[in-house]
Amino acid sequence: MSRFAGAILAAALALAVPAAASAQMSDADITRGLMSTRWCSFSYNQTTGYSSRRVAQFLPGGVLTIGGNAEGGSSGQNGSFYSQTQGGDRFHWRVQAAQLLLAADDGVWGAYVLDGYRTSSGTIVLKVAGAEWVPC
Repeated sequence: MSRFAGAILAAALALAVPAAASAQMSDADITRGLMSTRWCSFSYNQTTGYSSRRVAQFLPGGVLTIGGNAEGGSSGQNGSFYSQTQGGDRFHWRVQAAQLLLAADDGVWGAYVLDGYRTSSGTIVLKVAGAEWVPC
C-alpha cells in the first residue's frame, strides 16, 4: 500500500502516516486514534440531488456504531418525488496487523485496509473501503 493512514492519539488528533513509518505504529496506537474522535462521511449527487451523511463512533469494548441519514428528491414529467431516511448499523471491531477488522452480528470478520491523507488545510481524511471519513 502506498500510504497508510493510521490514527495516533496526539492531543486527540489522528495523524496520517506514510507507509515507511507505519512499522513504528502499534495496533494499540491505531485503536486509540480511531476512538479519539467521531468520523463523518458525506456524499452528494449533483445530478439527483441526493445527499447522505454518516457518523461512525469507535467505542471501547470493540463496538462500532454508524448512524446516518439520506435525503433528496427529483421532479420530472411524471411528478415529483422526495425521500428521507435515517438509520444505523452496529458492528464489532478491532485492529490487527494495522488493518481494521469488522464483523456484523453473524460473527464473520472482514478485513479493511486503512488508507488516507492530509488535506492542504491539515484535515485528516481516512479512507476505508472506498469511503472517505473525516473527524467530526
